[in-house]
Amino acid sequence: MERDDVLERLREAAAELEHLVQHLPERLLSERLERWTPRDVVAHLVGWNHAAVRGLGELLQGQTPFYLQQADDDYRTLNAESVGRWGGQERGQLLAEFRASAQALLRTLESLPEEAWARDFGVRFRGEVLTVRDIAVALVQDCVSHTERLRAWTASRGAQVARTRPLRTALHRRHQETGARMVPFAGWEMPLQYSGIVAEHRAVRTSAGLFDVSHMGEVRLDGPGAIETLDRVLCNDPRRLEVGQALYTPLCNEAGGVLDDLVACRLGEHRFLLVVNAARRESDAQWLRDHAQGCRVRDVSFFTSLLALQGPRAQELLGRLVDADLGTLGRFRVLRSVRVAGVRAVVSRTGYTGEDGFEILTAWQDALPVWDALVALGATPCGLGARDTLRLEAGYLLYGADLDETTTPWEAGLGWTVKLDGRTFVGADALRRQRQEGVRRRLCGLVLEGRAIARSGSPVRHGGRPVGTVTSGTFGPWVERSIALAYVPPDVATVGTRLEVEVRGRPVPAEVVRLPFYRRPATDPV
Repeated sequence: MERDDVLERLREAAAELEHLVQHLPERLLSERLERWTPRDVVAHLVGWNHAAVRGLGELLQGQTPFYLQQADDDYRTLNAESVGRWGGQERGQLLAEFRASAQALLRTLESLPEEAWARDFGVRFRGEVLTVRDIAVALVQDCVSHTERLRAWTASRGAQVARTRPLRTALHRRHQETGARMVPFAGWEMPLQYSGIVAEHRAVRTSAGLFDVSHMGEVRLDGPGAIETLDRVLCNDPRRLEVGQALYTPLCNEAGGVLDDLVACRLGEHRFLLVVNAARRESDAQWLRDHAQGCRVRDVSFFTSLLALQGPRAQELLGRLVDADLGTLGRFRVLRSVRVAGVRAVVSRTGYTGEDGFEILTAWQDALPVWDALVALGATPCGLGARDTLRLEAGYLLYGADLDETTTPWEAGLGWTVKLDGRTFVGADALRRQRQEGVRRRLCGLVLEGRAIARSGSPVRHGGRPVGTVTSGTFGPWVERSIALAYVPPDVATVGTRLEVEVRGRPVPAEVVRLPFYRRPATDPV
């Protein structure tokens, strides 16, 4: 990331935190969110701003910043000192301290020439070159992370404090420079399209498309109890995962309703990474914290960037940039630490388009060189619009549309992810009962006649009788048919059943078909 972009984000992050804390109800200021109160969070950030100014001076002299000696202990001493010094102050005084410390940090950073930001001063941290940019970005993202967690916690206490601006990924400026049409999505400003949804869709089916999916959430579990914790909450069985393997799974409540669908990656014997939906990030992380035993749960979403390279040429293009043999990497397998375009990354053979492809996880600030290198090799930038049409053709479900807490995996056609034998995870009893009693509705695929497009909420009728509702619909650019997903009674969900879907007030004939609507050619490498 460029210097000016980081500085702008630091100003915005500080202003957003101050706005949130300024508007918190007085009763919440001293209430604990786990070990810290909102006052403690601000005090922690004040301390880090001061520590960073000193640490930057040490880095410029080729010395390791003093606070990194506490890294293995999660900076407990520095955090405790900060909370002890500033945490007891009244709101106005505390925010004044925060504002002054942020301004002092900004002045220090602004005084440095641009060439100093990426310079190697001979200091290493965990095997990587430590730069001015790294320190500045870590402070930005720490501030954003704390702000968003406080915001979600505040909402859970009955108080809403809206953002003054949407969240933005590390690639936001590049998207704007590329001419992307930006739209709000789950609190983020994201690219909907670049050249056009149909062109981007076809690029993924025929060549390779590149998506910025950094709005997705990433939650880490570390510790000897991580596997047991996940075994208590995931429908799919995490115990069968080898190190370097991933699986898709619902996360359910006690009634068997789907809280989210996610991908769990095993990165080490006692280390897991969960990739969750953007709108469910905070609720998923809190659900995991509430059920965790013997492990630490951390939401690292604001410290990471995630790119998805999808399409039949994905392996060819990524293979030119990675120091590993992608040909031996199977589906839902993970390379835990590789170099991509010179930066460290985690690479998995996963995706959401129905094509072969990879997802590339980097440090938040390292996404740009990977993005630029892949685009230079011929990958087509793609937005959320094409991602949605691609996933629907492939029969993949979208949380909040096709899945929510009122639907169960059995109803949604995800029974293959429910591993009940010998397990007692959250929701297992309800899912056992439903398996025995049967479901009252089932998700099915529909093909509509003509080019009329069914939308979420469109009524579905059988013989003139209402039987269900469409959850997702589009005109498939590759299959060239109007397609939809809908929940209907099991006896109506049979392939070949003729139905009607109401589109703009008129009935459109439709037929139940087998999912997916599109399946990639069997000649693909995986």
